[in-house]
Amino acid sequence: MRLMLLMPVLALVSGCGSLGLPIVRTPAVSAEACEMFAPVVMRLHPLTHVDRTPAGQPIIVCHIEFADSWGDTVKAAGDLAVLLYRPRGATGATGTQELRWDIDLTDPETNAAHYDPATRTYRIQLGRLPEWATTVGQPGAEDQRIVLRAIFTATDREGRETTLRDELTVRG
Repeated sequence: MRLMLLMPVLALVSGCGSLGLPIVRTPAVSAEACEMFAPVVMRLHPLTHVDRTPAGQPIIVCHIEFADSWGDTVKAAGDLAVLLYRPRGATGATGTQELRWDIDLTDPETNAAHYDPATRTYRIQLGRLPEWATTVGQPGAEDQRIVLRAIFTATDREGRETTLRDELTVRG
């Protein structure tokens, strides 16, 4: 008799998704709550390196990490610019800007496409490198380096802009 009573319940539960739970949409979160978890730090992550595509084209695999005021990694929505500089002299001082890549992280599809959950960074492949930058990371080019600078700009709901910056030297 108990089994007969449980059968309709089991049938309903098994039909409500893989865990038997309905999908519940939550109401929009307040602007204050969103800002509490907004990024306040951006870091060009040390995983950044020069690599090659399957077709053999040189690229920079750029990893960018954002953190909130508690130091926890977070996703970010805003405009990201990554700048490539050719270092000057043996000191490695930032030289001339050679390239600029603009990434619109306000677009949900672009944002999701670049986010790497395994590293909790945005993983962005930057191509069209100048010839001098293609030797970084290659055998025999240990003294070669590139300088990347990232600038991230986000606008909150009140129209206030926040700009985050970081710089990284990638060595061979």
